[in-house]
Amino acid sequence: MKPLFLIIFVTAMLQSAFSQLNPIQNLDWYHTYPNQVNTYSLTWETPETSSDNLVGYNVYRNDEVYRFQTDTAIYYGIDSSNAPQDFLMFDFGSFYIHVTAVYNDSTDESGYIDSVHCGGVIIGLGDILKNEFAIYPNPAKDYVQIQTEQEVNSIEIINMAGQVIHKNKQSKMIDINKIPQGTYVLKASTNKGIKTEILIKEEE
Repeated sequence: MKPLFLIIFVTAMLQSAFSQLNPIQNLDWYHTYPNQVNTYSLTWETPETSSDNLVGYNVYRNDEVYRFQTDTAIYYGIDSSNAPQDFLMFDFGSFYIHVTAVYNDSTDESGYIDSVHCGGVIIGLGDILKNEFAIYPNPAKDYVQIQTEQEVNSIEIINMAGQVIHKNKQSKMIDINKIPQGTYVLKASTNKGIKTEILIKEEE
């Protein structure tokens, strides 16, 4: 009985080893700001060989899946990209990224051993002041100020459902204390037309 038990035990261990869903290797993040453009690259290596069928990768921002893909990179550059620049706009400007390997026609997913940190969109005060229309600070907690030499006639803050949740008239300083945290569109009517900017309200 002992040899039979030993054979069964070894066989089970080997099956467990071969059926392991191996994670991706060497996750790497690079983010810079050449010519006032946020450029980034997220790269990784394929996992070690597994008996399961590797079908692609899930890219996560914090605990939310950003997308499934089959190649081993996400990048946005001045000359080429395979993802939008707004990949950086998530969770009030700062988040962690990890990538899992997906096996067996998207039904099984590996864990992950590496994660990288993204600080959000890079922008400096000097860049903001040079813009024709911008808001600062952004993200913000209490107040935002419109940086523009244009005459501002009215302001609306619109949530992601398209609802106007705040209106302001002829002021470049806006109190956002009563607005819940989240991502909004700030829409301003100026003497040069309608201007819009993404506004991120942080938790106080």
